[in-house]
Amino acid sequence: MSMVPEALLPEQLTINDVPMRTKAWLVLDLENLWIPTITFDNRVNPGVAGSRPFDGTVDETRTSLPFWLTGSCDPDGVPYDDMRVGFRRNWRILASEVFTASIAEAEYQSADPEEVELPFRIQVATPTISERYPATWVGSLSIVLPDGPLIGADPGGS
Repeated sequence: MSMVPEALLPEQLTINDVPMRTKAWLVLDLENLWIPTITFDNRVNPGVAGSRPFDGTVDETRTSLPFWLTGSCDPDGVPYDDMRVGFRRNWRILASEVFTASIAEAEYQSADPEEVELPFRIQVATPTISERYPATWVGSLSIVLPDGPLIGADPGGS
């Protein structure tokens, strides 16, 4: 399976200075980073039928991102002699720097060339693996954005 991260650039997610779109691993779709989670709560009116809504509040965002990892090459695209060894090396990089479940510093670069890089905080759990082949895994990353979805500034100023 050959992935071409260049086709997805310039959009990029970087967590703890580790780019998440490389030739060795790839977060396929980043749209869930900016889909807001709106929490609504209704207050019961005592002695009266029905309820009255509170204003909606933006809460932390809990979502997942589709993920692919291989051992065929290192993050720069240099092939490994042994895919199993390469897979373990790539996994160790991600496990020590990204899959820590603690709050990490991250940056999002939109595909929109007028948007500036957006710094934010993220928590990433160990990936859920849905398909497993020798030296290649497909699955998803469970993430939490403690400060809510990434909206960013309006590049047009409107």
